[in-house]
Amino acid sequence: DVCSSDLARPVGTGLPQHPRGQALAEPAHAAAWLGTRPTPTRFLSLRIRDPMRHLLLGLIEFREHNLPLYAERFRELSAGQEPDTLFITCADSRVAPNLLASTEPGELFTMRNVGNLMPPAHADGISSGDLSEASAVEYAVTVLKVKNIIVCGHSNCGAMRAVIAGSHLDDAPNVERDRK
Repeated sequence: DVCSSDLARPVGTGLPQHPRGQALAEPAHAAAWLGTRPTPTRFLSLRIRDPMRHLLLGLIEFREHNLPLYAERFRELSAGQEPDTLFITCADSRVAPNLLASTEPGELFTMRNVGNLMPPAHADGISSGDLSEASAVEYAVTVLKVKNIIVCGHSNCGAMRAVIAGSHLDDAPNVERDRK
């Protein structure tokens, strides 16, 4: 789990380790362990053959090439966040909140779940479903003092298609329970 405060640290501290204890973010160690250096051509073939290796190389690519562009911003964010918007969206892999909204790190407090489902609350204000969604909204409003809450749907959403069709999701009982 790598967050902005991890990215503000010197390379090799607090990041995932490979079996011999070398930090995966160290380019020389990671390239030796993964057997390749990240390049666009290798990324495409790795995504197809080995998704985990592709992901690790993407993290290295970010750290080597993109992090320097955002280093100052991540240093600022390591002290705290002050987003002005809670952005609730689907967990669908095709939805990329920061890309869609053209925002920088720290500008959106993002909550993602399947189909933007938000279980109703009981009369006492406690969620009737998983507490994580209600907790995210409470935290955004009461602690972060966000000014905006946006619910962002997307086309061809499988969860919404199932709700509209009245489909039963026997293999996904938690989704089935929350959509009622």
